[in-house]
Amino acid sequence: MRPLSRSLTLIATVAIGWAVAADAADIALSPVKVSKGYFRAENCEPEANPALINECVCAADIVKARVSGVSDAVATVIDNQLAQLPEQLAGESCAGKSVAAPGSDIQVSKVTANYRVVYQSPQALSVLVSYSSYGAGAAHPTSGSEGYTFDLATGKTINPPEVLTREQMKKANEFIRTELMRQYGNSLFDEAKDRAEPYLTDGSCEDCTLYYGKDGWNLRFQLYAIAPYASGEPEITIPTTIIPAPEALLTRK
Repeated sequence: MRPLSRSLTLIATVAIGWAVAADAADIALSPVKVSKGYFRAENCEPEANPALINECVCAADIVKARVSGVSDAVATVIDNQLAQLPEQLAGESCAGKSVAAPGSDIQVSKVTANYRVVYQSPQALSVLVSYSSYGAGAAHPTSGSEGYTFDLATGKTINPPEVLTREQMKKANEFIRTELMRQYGNSLFDEAKDRAEPYLTDGSCEDCTLYYGKDGWNLRFQLYAIAPYASGEPEITIPTTIIPAPEALLTRK
């Protein structure tokens, strides 16, 4: 199964800022089914023993989020962004003709995607969208996540590296290097231990996703980006004394 591009590799998180004060209780996310069931890929024949492993059949349980409590125009922008990863998974990793469930003793490919709210206020809403993709016969699944920060007045993303000062960027990158060594130490690849280049650059987070949570900005790395599979997606939290909360960042735009 093809790996997802980082731009769409959607465990997504969404932070949303209001230009006009709103009741946080009015903002909600509801699940929408993208794909569920078993699907057989076209023009595919199992290479292994089909009685035991059938990589041509995929079990899908893919859900996307839909936002309410905001204007229709803003909801459309946010919903389109939140739909990208789940819909890509359904179209690329688990596409084909709907089929009946195979026997319980047959190993098939599996793809899942879902989301959870991790922070909510009248100005900001954070949602973590995660996925898992497993190829029949593989040693283990591949998982991932993506973070987003949206301005609710426009639906556009709030991206800290685009608005931080040079000094704030420097402090953030120093904190990231120090915290990675403190939390993960010898688990890191040598390249990550010796890395001098910043992870946060103008407008981007290299091999990582950045989203806001109740304790600050969570920075999460892809599988294998800086550490072995056993380390999962390494994650650190950058306090608001280094990167201000999204509500504060909105005033700089």
